[in-house]
Amino acid sequence: MVAGDATATTQDKTIANAQSKWFCENGPDSPLDASGFPTKGCTTHLQQLLYFPQCVNPTSLETGYKNKRGGVCPAGMKSMPQLRFSIRYDLRKVLPNGWSGTAPVKLACGPAWCSHGDFINGWTEEAAQNMLATTKEKQKFSVVTGSLQKKECTPKDADPSRGTSDYAKSVAAMAKREVPAWGWETRSRLARLVKGN
Repeated sequence: MVAGDATATTQDKTIANAQSKWFCENGPDSPLDASGFPTKGCTTHLQQLLYFPQCVNPTSLETGYKNKRGGVCPAGMKSMPQLRFSIRYDLRKVLPNGWSGTAPVKLACGPAWCSHGDFINGWTEEAAQNMLATTKEKQKFSVVTGSLQKKECTPKDADPSRGTSDYAKSVAAMAKREVPAWGWETRSRLARLVKGN
């Protein structure tokens, strides 16, 4: 499941109702600059909240967002628990005087609007069901029980002619700079390898 959009360059290009925001932790609200960051430096941490979809089509597993917080899911989708991903950046050492106006920071993917997150479910069904059952009463936490046994996985390289599935050879190749270390193409190949196609 994905939150946000890595290609978004402006707020209107972000996913509708995705509920992503940047702000200064424990600080007064500040307007955002053209890149999506607060226009005033933070006295604590610069923080971002990414909200994952809270709606799912139980047949296709397509996800979506409610039309507003506490609102309704798109047609054909059912409500599910929502995950929130919180990212905190401590900029006090590198920017001790903060900033005013355009924030002097940039994400690797571009402006603040391109921030995104991925959630990969690694829980066994029994453990996940037990975990969800504990959330029925908020502020009450229980031990998550159930089988946590690893499932066997045999990864398959989708393009073995371009690279290697051998970890040691891969590390050696990166050390020699034969392949770009975690460049776009490498990440893409790794994603295909993990998906097994």
